[in-house]
Amino acid sequence: MKKRNYLSLLVAGAMCAGLILSGCSSEGGKKPADSAPPAPQVSTSPEAEDPDQVAADNVAALIDAIYVQQRTEDTDAQCTAAKEAWDALTDAQKELVSGEFADPDYFGRDTGDASLDDPRNQDDIGENELLVVSFGTSHTAKVSYSQMQAQMGELGYDNVFIGTVEGEPEETACEAVIQAVADAGYTKVVLRPLMVVAGDHANNDMAGPDADSWLSMFEASGSFDQVDTQIAGLGQIEAIQQLYVAHTAAIIGQ
Repeated sequence: MKKRNYLSLLVAGAMCAGLILSGCSSEGGKKPADSAPPAPQVSTSPEAEDPDQVAADNVAALIDAIYVQQRTEDTDAQCTAAKEAWDALTDAQKELVSGEFADPDYFGRDTGDASLDDPRNQDDIGENELLVVSFGTSHTAKVSYSQMQAQMGELGYDNVFIGTVEGEPEETACEAVIQAVADAGYTKVVLRPLMVVAGDHANNDMAGPDADSWLSMFEASGSFDQVDTQIAGLGQIEAIQQLYVAHTAAIIGQ
């Protein structure tokens, strides 16, 4: 069989994309507690008995408690308690709040108006802005990849093979794709992520140094002269971005 030189291989971790109107909201969380939980108590040394410093330390502890945590039924009440405690401080006491969370604007970011939440949004786009959110799942998907592979063939892209991280359907598993590429006679391979964002799957499962990554398995097969990787998500490609814009415009037009 005459060997062909080059092929592009798309490795997919199933991706779906959704469009939502931006503007911070706490909807979707658990029902807030009826009352705020007790404020964390800060132990102070004899040297730190200054009342202003004690008040500042107590507020710092309240902020620390809500900065990084798993959301619970108490989270909204904790946020309210921390905000009220901050507002109760004098300007001099606020200057004594230590740590990276001593931010006067910390509690004013959830305004419900994206243009007010973050200065980076002051871009004169308008009142309505769109946020593109993508999330990977293998639930939007076995038959889709088989159909996509068939469509590639119909469009004349015989040098494109589609694989999946999960290996489902079975013809998209790494071992099966390696065999298909070798049988087709290609000697040079480029692994590319079929994902909106080139994250963990692209950097590790596809192009990582471990023995079970796609890159390592293609190289270990000994069937190819060259195996390269491209770490760039579909979302970085302008043509794909324009597809999102066009689809969004069509939905708004309805």
